[in-house]
Amino acid sequence: MSWFIKDTILKDKTEIQRLKLQKGNPFIQLIAPCTPDDGIKILSEEEMNAGIRFFENSLKESEYTFFVPASGSGSRMFELFFKYLENANSDTENKIKTVLQSIQHFAFYDLLNDDQKKKLADEHISLTEKVKLLVTSSGINLGAMAKGLIPFHRYTGYSLTPFQEHILQGKKIAGEKVNYHFTISSETEIPLQQSFEILRKNSGINFKYVTSVQNPETDSIAFDADFNPVTDQAGKVIKRPAGHGALLENLNDIDSDYIFIRNIDNIQHQQVATESIKSRKALAGLLHQWKNQIFEILKSNENGSDVSKQIADVSGLLDLKFPSEKLNDGEFIHQFLTGPCAFAVWLKIPVNRAEVLFG
Repeated sequence: MSWFIKDTILKDKTEIQRLKLQKGNPFIQLIAPCTPDDGIKILSEEEMNAGIRFFENSLKESEYTFFVPASGSGSRMFELFFKYLENANSDTENKIKTVLQSIQHFAFYDLLNDDQKKKLADEHISLTEKVKLLVTSSGINLGAMAKGLIPFHRYTGYSLTPFQEHILQGKKIAGEKVNYHFTISSETEIPLQQSFEILRKNSGINFKYVTSVQNPETDSIAFDADFNPVTDQAGKVIKRPAGHGALLENLNDIDSDYIFIRNIDNIQHQQVATESIKSRKALAGLLHQWKNQIFEILKSNENGSDVSKQIADVSGLLDLKFPSEKLNDGEFIHQFLTGPCAFAVWLKIPVNRAEVLFG
């Protein structure tokens, strides 16, 4: 009976996913691009500083969590290397040679032992063997390693992984009380613990973190060109983890006043992180200020008071595009102001960023 139920569920999921693929993704109808003062608010220096003050004051009473999806492996990062191994041609060969000429400048170069470094520099070793040494199990296996565990940034005498950098930057943003939530693959758990133990030992800082695994129920089924499920040699349907949208369940389980959503591989080297840290503090502070204003409006609205001026004040901070004809509709006001809220930041990347990362 148990097998029958599971088989029925799988067939239902297969049919649902097949229909989605056959139908294709719906097209998004774009109205207009976001521009300054129309979807994008450019904060003045005064507004930035005010936001930072609000944020730092909020740390006494609010809990902040960094949510970092980090289940991806390095296979996409080293796609060029795998393309070369599958089908070598002059184009991929030249690109690989260009990378190898500067390989010593990458932080992950420090994972190689002396013998491996000599092989990479040896002109008598084939290019294929050098590539395998980097991305397959015959060497340091970067292609199978979690992206968050690959050394990204080099400093004097040591390198840091994205996992470690997120901890350090989170501390600089939200201080000692900050929490971290990483979504990982199950095989990453032990290497992650080891990486964090090294960070604790070398930095002397302490921190709290939790991990979760993407729910396998959200996995995507692999289909062939005729929309038939692909199976392995044992006849089992091949599935792979779905995209970041499948992590909404993990995100929803977090109990925190505010959540910073980050990408595991979008983390700045500390030498170029100042603006990023400042901007995130300012945005979190403005969000805290905005939340307090919204709560005041909701409280006044429940009491039947006129909240039109309060809404106008909030719209001055953020362009809410609140319909003026609904200013006296208490039910609409409640629905409009109790929906989800997200703030995003757009930062300019310094021209010399590569020099800092690889210098």
